[in-house]
Amino acid sequence: LPEKDGKKARSKAPKIQRLVTPARIQRKRKVLASRHAEQRKNKVQAAEFAKLIAQRQKEKRQALLSRRRSSAELRLHLLKFLLNFFYFNLIRKKKKKKKKKKSTLR
Repeated sequence: LPEKDGKKARSKAPKIQRLVTPARIQRKRKVLASRHAEQRKNKVQAAEFAKLIAQRQKEKRQALLSRRRSSAELRLHLLKFLLNFFYFNLIRKKKKKKKKKKSTLR
């Protein structure tokens, strides 16, 4: 600081917290490196998680499709069974009617 009222000129020392020492630079480098490492790790984990979620969604979709397919097949088999059942019952009834007609004609 400049002279004032006959006093000597003083110099003001910088605050300790503002000193840029080799230790401070090294610490800053270490903090930044750990931050970047954490970011890289998070990125990899996010990619793995997205892959896992995609896999689970795919499995869920396949399960849904297989359930639909199996229920459709079940309905188809049931429909075929019912058609056959009614068709053969119809034929049986016609045969019974023919037999009754024949027996009444004698």
